[in-house]
Amino acid sequence: MSDYSVEEILQAKRVAKEAGYSVSLPDDRIEQAKNIAKANGYNVRKVEDPTEIALQVAREHGFQVVPPNPNQTRTTPTPAPRQNVPPAQPKPQKKEDPYAGYSWSERQAAKYL
Repeated sequence: MSDYSVEEILQAKRVAKEAGYSVSLPDDRIEQAKNIAKANGYNVRKVEDPTEIALQVAREHGFQVVPPNPNQTRTTPTPAPRQNVPPAQPKPQKKEDPYAGYSWSERQAAKYL
């Protein structure tokens, strides 16, 4: 995380307080995260426009970004004409199983009798 030891940080804090400075961590978690990132060598900046950042990342990775055509009007697709479909035939009724009240093994045995 940091190149400084805890003792060095506490000593620096004590020297700053003795010199009349107020030393404290920021209360905001975002500020704390920014300080930690900066201490570890990261460039921290506020995102102004997420769309621009996304475009920049896409271009850096080799994608071609084409802006949408503002003059193009959106049309709703027209549904296909309905075909004359004959009415569905009723399903044939299933025969009732004469062995419905019996167990599986009894039904299997009845097939061989």
